[in-house]
Amino acid sequence: ILLEIHSYIYRRSQRKLNDNPQMLSKSILTLAISFIRFVLAEIAKMEVTLKQFYVEQNEAGQRLDKLLAKILNKAPKSFIYKMLRKKNITLNGKKAEGSEKLEVKDEIKLFLSDETIEQFSELVETTIVEEQLSIIYEDQHILVVNKPLGVLSQKAEKDDVSMVEHIISYMLTTNQITKEQLVSFKPAVCNRLDRNTGGILIAGKSLLGLQEMARLLKDRSL
Repeated sequence: ILLEIHSYIYRRSQRKLNDNPQMLSKSILTLAISFIRFVLAEIAKMEVTLKQFYVEQNEAGQRLDKLLAKILNKAPKSFIYKMLRKKNITLNGKKAEGSEKLEVKDEIKLFLSDETIEQFSELVETTIVEEQLSIIYEDQHILVVNKPLGVLSQKAEKDDVSMVEHIISYMLTTNQITKEQLVSFKPAVCNRLDRNTGGILIAGKSLLGLQEMARLLKDRSL
């Protein structure tokens, strides 16, 4: 790179000198500024890394900006939209606005430094529960369990351990989900029971499962 820059400056200075000797000092200054800008641009490129991933089933159907807010979960919205405007974040190799609805296998690229990604993102903290679930039914999308007395259906406070934590722990230990995937999708319960009430609890293991069970419970067709 330095050899190419040196050659470029030499050619430009020779051309300017032959055209007008009085312009030599000004030409050298202009070329020096161009050189500095070029070097700074190259340094910036070297500091930026590419993080590339493809939209999975549990991430499809939502807006791009919503998914980015989960991935860069410590970044303000203004930062995400700025990166989209500057094409530091692209969708399928093109500039995006953030309002695009995602489909499975859509390609998202983040041209951000490792320091920036580390600053604006963190893995979701997960409480591992070792108690065994009482499973009534399970398939690819839903999980039906028997909730025991004294356990919350979902958290009321940050440090609570609810059935959601039990379900996530079960899915982690059976390799049905990873901690990285929990950043963009988190399994959840579809119905709720009081802490001191035992009974059947339905959980969505996938986005499709959550959406379909929510629909069935809402129109009471289940």
